Amino acid sequence: ILKNDKPLNMLQLPVASWGLSPYPAARITLHGVEMKVLEAVVADTRLQGRLYVECADGALELTRVQPAGKRPMSGSDFLRGLRI
Repeated sequence: ILKNDKPLNMLQLPVASWGLSPYPAARITLHGVEMKVLEAVVADTRLQGRLYVECADGALELTRVQPAGKRPMSGSDFLRGLRI
C-alpha cells in the first residue's frame, strides 16, 4: 500500500487482510476525515464509545488512528472530537 493508492473500501476487505505496520499504514476516510490506521483488533463484540469499521466478514476496532495533520490518538478520542 502506497500513499498514492486509493483509499481502502472496508466493506470489500476480509478482516484477515489487515496486516498493519507503521509504514505506510492503512489509510481510510471516515465522515470526510482522512486518517491512518495505526492499530486495529478484530472486534468480537462492540462497545459504546469505541471506533469500529465493518469489513466483508466481520468488524475491526480501530484502537489507534492518526487523522491527517494531527497527532496519533486512540479511536475513542477520535470519536469524542468528531462533529457529525
